[in-house]
Amino acid sequence: MAWSNRSDTAAVLEDNRAARREVGDALGSGLAELRGTLGHIRQELLDAVTSGVADLRTENRELRRRLDRAVGELAEARQDIARARTDMESLRRQLLEAPPDPEPLAPAPAAAAEDGEEPVGRDGAPLDAARLPGLLRCAAGIASATLLCHRDTWAFVLEQAARDRHFRAPGQVLSPGGDRVEAALSGRSLIAVLTSLWHTAGSGRGATGDWALAVELYVRIAAAVERTGGGGRSGAAVTIVLDDRAGDVGDEEAPTAS
Repeated sequence: MAWSNRSDTAAVLEDNRAARREVGDALGSGLAELRGTLGHIRQELLDAVTSGVADLRTENRELRRRLDRAVGELAEARQDIARARTDMESLRRQLLEAPPDPEPLAPAPAAAAEDGEEPVGRDGAPLDAARLPGLLRCAAGIASATLLCHRDTWAFVLEQAARDRHFRAPGQVLSPGGDRVEAALSGRSLIAVLTSLWHTAGSGRGATGDWALAVELYVRIAAAVERTGGGGRSGAAVTIVLDDRAGDVGDEEAPTAS
């Protein structure tokens, strides 16, 4: 009887040990599988995060490029606005500083040409209308021309040309001495000057100060501009001196005048 009890106890113990081994093996296998699953999930999460970060970096670089471009365009717009304000202020100053013309407006004489008639030159002969398109083309090819004249003459040029859509007020008008001024005009502004003087010269003959100024200035500016075209190009800077006292500046055909 005692032996039988010992045998039963040993069998129970052996069964317990076997059950433990089975449970241990099951737990070990489950844990290994769980570790593998967790590692796979971790890798997938890591890949997703890495891909997402790369996409975010790409988008961030693109946004930075767009922002830099927008900042550059804004800076250019501010510079354009500043230049426009400077031009307007310069034009306003020049108009305010220009002395009023004391010469009363006189009616055109009976022999005066109607508006739009071909202008008449200093010698009484009509100015060559066929010459004007070539002059404007020469002016269009000039980057910059320096105009040196009396401040009253400059005021007249400014009053005439400011009404033309191609005129741009020079950024700076210098005073080299005395009552003379020096202004840098672009080719586009020279087109406006020539066109406006041509129309003013055609508005009346000989009796008005506007006609006299317009004809004289047109002839002399046209001569200086014309020298820049054709085979006579020298590469020298274009300088237009409207002052007879300055003497000859290399243009025997068109002496300088105030």
